[in-house]
Amino acid sequence: MASALWLFLWLCAAGWAGSYPGIPTPRHLDWDEQEADQFYRERWNGAAADPASVRYPSLELFFRAARFGYLGPVRAMPSDGARLLWSQDQSLSRRFEDLGYSPDSGLIDRFCVFEEIDATYMEWHTGYVQEQLSAALMLHALAGVKVRMILPDNLFIKGEDRRRLKDLERAGVNIAWFKAHGAGNLRDQLNKNVHAKMLRVKKTCGGRTMETMIVGGSNIKDSFFRDTSETILGEKRNVNRGLDSGLSYRDLDVWVEHPGLVQDGKRIFESLFRYATQGSHAEDHAEEASEAEPEQPRAVAVGEAQVCRARIFLSAPFEGDRTWEDLFVGLLDHSREQVVCIAPYYSPSARVWEAVRRAMSRGVKFTLFTNSRFRRDNVPKFLQSPVRHRLNLALDAGVDVREWEDPTVLHAKSCLFDDQVLYVGGANLNMRSFKHDAENGLVFHCGPLAEDWKQAVLADMQARSRPYKRRKAGVFAEFLSNLIEYYY
Repeated sequence: MASALWLFLWLCAAGWAGSYPGIPTPRHLDWDEQEADQFYRERWNGAAADPASVRYPSLELFFRAARFGYLGPVRAMPSDGARLLWSQDQSLSRRFEDLGYSPDSGLIDRFCVFEEIDATYMEWHTGYVQEQLSAALMLHALAGVKVRMILPDNLFIKGEDRRRLKDLERAGVNIAWFKAHGAGNLRDQLNKNVHAKMLRVKKTCGGRTMETMIVGGSNIKDSFFRDTSETILGEKRNVNRGLDSGLSYRDLDVWVEHPGLVQDGKRIFESLFRYATQGSHAEDHAEEASEAEPEQPRAVAVGEAQVCRARIFLSAPFEGDRTWEDLFVGLLDHSREQVVCIAPYYSPSARVWEAVRRAMSRGVKFTLFTNSRFRRDNVPKFLQSPVRHRLNLALDAGVDVREWEDPTVLHAKSCLFDDQVLYVGGANLNMRSFKHDAENGLVFHCGPLAEDWKQAVLADMQARSRPYKRRKAGVFAEFLSNLIEYYY
C-alpha cells in the first residue's frame, strides 16, 4: 500500500494527466546515413533488417547484416583492440592513462599531443574521481585541446556539481546540457534523459595517432571506483558522501582502440551534442564522419591477432527510435543455444519479454544475473515490488534467475549470446532504456573477448550470486508493473 501511495503522489507531482503524450515523429538526431547506405548497398545488396520480421540464417549473419536505427557499420579489428574493464581500479586507471594525466602530480603527459576529448555521462558528482578528471579536462582545454561534454540538464547534477562544472566552462570546456525536446513537465524531465556513457580521446604519441574510447555503465562519482573498504586506487580518499555514503558499485566498461569504431562513437556523440544545443548559440562542432571502411573477409596470417568485429549503437526512444530494443530482440531471435545477461534493474518491455519466451520455446537457455532487493542502492524503493513481479514471472517461465549477493551494488549491463556476440554498455533491460533514455553500447562478434568475459566477469558473477528464490511482490505489484510499462 505504501509503495502504491508513493508512486501515485510521484505521478501527480510529475504532472500526470490523462494518457501518455505521443512520441514526436521528427528526427532531430541527424545521423548521416549516406555513407551507411552506400556501405550496405555494396555489401548486403540493400537488405534492410527489421528484427521484428527479417530473419537471417545465423546469429553471426544477423550481427553483420542487420540495419536499423542508429546501429553503426561493422568494423573489423584485432582481438587486442578491445579490453574489458571489470575492476574499479582498472577502469579508473585506464581513464587517466587515455587522458595522459597523473593524479599524483596533477600534470599532463607532454609526450603526447592531444587533439579531441569527448565525454558524456549521466552523473558527474563531486568527489576525488570527479576532481581529478575535471582537472585533466581543464588542463587540456587551457592548452587549446577541443574538449566537449554532454551532461543531463535535470536534477541529477545540481548544487556544488554545477558550480564546479562552471569552472570547466570558464576554462574552455564546451558543455552541452541535454534536455529532450518537448520535455516540459517534471515527469518528462525525469523520463527523457541522456544515459549514454562514453569517454573518447584522440591524440598523437611518438608520431602515432591513437583514437580510444571507453563505453560502459560507470558514472563519474567515487562510488563507481572504490571498493568496499572505501579505497580508490589502493588508498583512502576523500570520498563523496550523501546518498552514496558507504556505496560501492560493481560495473563493467570496455576500452577500444580502433580509428573507424571510435569515429563511429564520435558520430554518436555529435548527434547528441547537436540535439542538446539546437536553438542555442553554442558553436556547432559537427564534422564530416570518416568514410566507412567496408568490412572484407580476409585470411589471418600466422601470429596475427584474431580478427574480431564490432558495432556501436545509439538509441533515442524519445525521438521515436528504439535501436536498443530492436537490437536486443534481434539478437534473442537469432540465438540458438544460450543467452546470459547481467541486468541489475530488470523490467523488460512486453516486446522483449515475448522475445525471451520465443527463444526459450526454441530450447535456448536464458540466464539472468540481477537484483531484487536494491540493498545499498539509492533507487526508489517502490520499484522493488514491480521488479520482483517481473522476476517471479521469469522464474515461472523457466529463466535461470540468479541474485547478486555481494557487499558491492551490481550496476554492470552486459549479455553474451551463444558464446559469440557480446554486448557491453550502459543500457539496461528495463523501461527506461527501452522507451525513454538516450543509450549507447557496443556489440562484438569476437571469440577471444567473449572468452575473457566468461573467465573474468561471468566467473565472478557466478561466485557472488545465488539462485533467486521467489519473493512476495505485494498486492499491487502487477498494477505498479503495468504503470511502469508506460510511465517509468
